[in-house]
Amino acid sequence: MKIVRGINFIEGSREEELPNFESNFPYIASRVELNQYEEDSIPWHWHKSVEVFYVEQGNLEYRTPNGHYIFPQGSGGMVNSNVLHTTKPKEDNTVQLIHIFDPSFIGGETGNIIVKKYIMPIITSGELDMIPLYSNNLEQKEILDLIRNAFNLSEKEFGYELKLRERLTEIYIIIPLTFPIL
Repeated sequence: MKIVRGINFIEGSREEELPNFESNFPYIASRVELNQYEEDSIPWHWHKSVEVFYVEQGNLEYRTPNGHYIFPQGSGGMVNSNVLHTTKPKEDNTVQLIHIFDPSFIGGETGNIIVKKYIMPIITSGELDMIPLYSNNLEQKEILDLIRNAFNLSEKEFGYELKLRERLTEIYIIIPLTFPIL
């Protein structure tokens, strides 16, 4: 897992540069230590990848063009693909754990049945910029546990990539069952 204390943009845009994001393994795990940032918030940015996060410590504010969300410790959510967003810690020492992955990581080749049936309905939903998850809801807590537990996988362990993809796939299976708007 990479420790993150800043954000870089692709030149001339607000698209976040994702270092070490490789086409053969389009995934990054980050521990974002927000009190270490030079600015008091993460500026508006977007990325083609999906962002799934867990607030490990503190309270965090997210803004998208369509909403404003507060995430206390133990909560989290999903920022959809291509969604402009900004975050700001609401207290000192806020720490966020983030999985950023291209939908192809779990869906495979573009146009296959998995992509059509499970991935595209979520990432192409214009109404779905953020899915907030709170631990006081049992179904949402199950998703939060999957997000958090995926950080416990060891990159050195045999089968790491498959186990990680399995956890992220489980999230994509549970989200439509938990949020019937999809």
